[in-house]
Amino acid sequence: MSVQNSRQEILRTFHPGWFGAVMGTAILAPILSLNPAGLVALKPVLQAAAVGFHLFALILLIGLLIPNVYRWIVYPQESLQDLKHPVFGAMFATLPAGFLVLASATASAGKLWLPPSVSTSLLIILSGIGTVLGFAFSVAFTYFLFLNPEVRKDQANGAWFIPPVTNIIIPLALLSLIPLAPESFHNPLYALSIAFWGAGFFLFLMVAAILYERLIFHSQPPAGMIPSLWVGLGPLGVGGLVLLRLAQAGTSFLSEAMAVFLPLASAAALALWGLGIWWLGVVLPITLRVEKQGGIPYSPGWWGYIFPSGAFTALTLSLARTLQSAFFETLGALFALGLLLLWIRVFWNTLKAIQKGIAWKRG
Repeated sequence: MSVQNSRQEILRTFHPGWFGAVMGTAILAPILSLNPAGLVALKPVLQAAAVGFHLFALILLIGLLIPNVYRWIVYPQESLQDLKHPVFGAMFATLPAGFLVLASATASAGKLWLPPSVSTSLLIILSGIGTVLGFAFSVAFTYFLFLNPEVRKDQANGAWFIPPVTNIIIPLALLSLIPLAPESFHNPLYALSIAFWGAGFFLFLMVAAILYERLIFHSQPPAGMIPSLWVGLGPLGVGGLVLLRLAQAGTSFLSEAMAVFLPLASAAALALWGLGIWWLGVVLPITLRVEKQGGIPYSPGWWGYIFPSGAFTALTLSLARTLQSAFFETLGALFALGLLLLWIRVFWNTLKAIQKGIAWKRG
């Protein structure tokens, strides 16, 4: 196969899950900008690292958009066929999720290096595109699932969590817009944040029930799908984080009810954190077992390890600050260190896979 034909084949079969790399890279920016463990000496270093991850995530988004848009224009039938696929279809939501996570990173790390006007414009653009596409892809994927009579229970997989988590991420972007928007927009943005949290979180519960049944009554997923199980940490981490942000931003919207909502939001976020610990306790030994049995072949799905772990880390650190808990602060710092090491491993394996020409193979 010629180089030209090889490139065309890569573009024709461009994996929709590649934007998970944007999500996994961007989530490190707000985490590091929080200065895990609160060590003053490390703050300048961590802020510089946060800026680096934010910039790199922005470059990744632009770089990956080019082949993605090209594929939709030149190969629309193949793109639509993938969107209808019970595995690949859910991964299309990584694109808007990448926009939204990058918007959240812009709200925290962006202000460390971008002029205010540029940071604000970027935040608005990323939030607007991510919100519209996130809702659209989640509806389209579910619609095609409902119409597909050939979907089997054993095809349920962790990637199905991506559309729900995308809707749950939307409030993080919308709540970041409230301080920048005219006062007349504050309440609508806050109300939409609650609505999107509800849409995403209750959809997550339905998908979780389906996946739970599939894992019990059917054989173990193929080794290549094991990273998708980690995606379940995403809705739990972001879901709890959004509750805490809603409590912090809801003074004008909830007025007298704030005195009740803040402790309730903290308790609910703790409950989701507890379920996340349980989820981690299940998927970690499954992953290690499969690694020991024969390994997990590389695919863009490996980036499914990073963002969900990052979301759970961010929730841990936010709980530490909300509850003023040294225990959660220490745990959050350890999670952040583990997340950074995991990102390095996945990024390194991605580079090796690209060099060998196996990163683009579909399975």
